[in-house]
Amino acid sequence: MSFGPSYDLGHALEPTRWVWGRALSRYRPGTRPSPAVRSLSLVLTGARELSFAPYRLPVDADELAGDGAPLDLLLTLKGERVGPDARVVVRVDDREVARLDPPDDGGTWMAPPLAWTATRPVVTVRLALEGAGETEEVLVRDLAFVRRAPVVESELRTAP
Repeated sequence: MSFGPSYDLGHALEPTRWVWGRALSRYRPGTRPSPAVRSLSLVLTGARELSFAPYRLPVDADELAGDGAPLDLLLTLKGERVGPDARVVVRVDDREVARLDPPDDGGTWMAPPLAWTATRPVVTVRLALEGAGETEEVLVRDLAFVRRAPVVESELRTAP
């Protein structure tokens, strides 16, 4: 159940949708090279790519038997210091699945959800900052894979 305020916020409220997902932690063992961490975020520079240890996706084996499991890739950056040509590139099992244009001027930024279909339960994920100089960087706050279909729909109620 989701609760909203009793006063008008100027827009319609939507109930919470709970989904199954998994995020790559900045402290995940096996990340190479060992990442620098700043402000609870991974530091990704134009000088090096980050490779995460094999990662279990939030999928069931029966979902993979058909056409694969539809997931959304979510990326949140906490700060950026990059030029206009820099792109954050996400590769899964050596295949590029996202090439994102981060803001040039910092702040918190969340990429729109990127649809992707998993065909295996365990993958290797790599992050790179391409088109950037060695001193340019982004702070990666979250990188997550979540199921596209909600696991639980919440009922919306007004708080008393």
